[in-house]
Amino acid sequence: MKSPLGQILSQGLITENLTPEPVESYYTKPILVTANSNINQKEFWQGDKRIPEHLPDNSPNTIPAIVVKKAGDYPQFWHQDTSFIEVMSDFYARIRKN
Repeated sequence: MKSPLGQILSQGLITENLTPEPVESYYTKPILVTANSNINQKEFWQGDKRIPEHLPDNSPNTIPAIVVKKAGDYPQFWHQDTSFIEVMSDFYARIRKN
């Protein structure tokens, strides 16, 4: 007896001879659109607002070491009751402050 999944998959093996259908073009043709008439080149290139002098800090990830996360909470070498990731994140936080 064949399983329902096997029957569906076997139907995919049957190939049909399809004839190619002709098309106008291989690529989509661009559509022309009229441009906005009140475009100011200076505003476009220089912007209409000034950039703030003091930008906010981009803070890095809380745990930058990918290897720490790959090891998981309790890797084979870790025999403590607390999570290895928690200990390492505290360690990284203390190192960053100094």
